[in-house]
Amino acid sequence: MNNGNITQAKMAQFDREMKRLNSEKLKPLPDTQEKLGKLGFGPIKDALTGQNF
Repeated sequence: MNNGNITQAKMAQFDREMKRLNSEKLKPLPDTQEKLGKLGFGPIKDALTGQNF
């Protein structure tokens, strides 16, 4: 692979991940709040996508 192909592959991988994050929803449920707290984040009030998180 040359550098152009590697860059294109990485950009395609990035685009796929951004689409996936946009489809994942974080809802302010008790188990979500607990997991976020363990990771050092405060509680969320409204549902948001992984991309917006």
